[in-house]
Amino acid sequence: SSLATVTFENGSQLKTIGGGSSYYGAFSDCTALTSIEIPASVETIEAAAFKGCSSLATVTFENGSQLKTIGGGSSYYGAFSDCTALTSIEIPASVETIEAAAFKGCSSLATVTFENGSQLKTIGGGSSYYGAFSDCTALTSIEIPASVETIKASAFKGCSSLATVTFENGSQLKTIEGGYPSSGTFADCTALTSIEIPASVETIEAAAFKGCSSLATVTFENGSQLKT
Repeated sequence: SSLATVTFENGSQLKTIGGGSSYYGAFSDCTALTSIEIPASVETIEAAAFKGCSSLATVTFENGSQLKTIGGGSSYYGAFSDCTALTSIEIPASVETIEAAAFKGCSSLATVTFENGSQLKTIGGGSSYYGAFSDCTALTSIEIPASVETIKASAFKGCSSLATVTFENGSQLKTIEGGYPSSGTFADCTALTSIEIPASVETIEAAAFKGCSSLATVTFENGSQLKT
């Protein structure tokens, strides 16, 4: 609980920062830790790795990051869940998956950006558990990378300050997930006033925008392939 500084020697070959489904992560509840730079060699940050690091205000990634997965899951904490001091993060271009609950409850997280050339495919979540950014109540806007194909149920559920959601030109998004009773991708995003759905979207599932009480305008990009 007094661990304030973690550094990695130059040339680090670290591949995984561990965690898992039923136990604490590598640095979980290190409440004095204020910042960390993740070595470029790291490919996976598992569920709960930094869970509950309530003073962690800065997370950076070494140039040339090879990170593929920011972990989480259906019944446990995500890699950075409940890091309540974290205000912003830039996701490396190499990241392909941000799993369920990865940043759940990061209540000060106001800015999420994606490095140019993002390869992100999935923003995680599910019908009965927390999404990747659920309850990030300070998040005001986000641009979804063009590479994203699926935004899963609850991914942004309860982001009550999220007023602007945009999609990068050339979006490949196919599915905006939902579920019963109230676990849609953008459920309870009460500040969201308008959205343009990319032409690539084929399915908007049940409850996807449930409880978006300020949503006044929904438009569809020219050439919409929406089926359901």
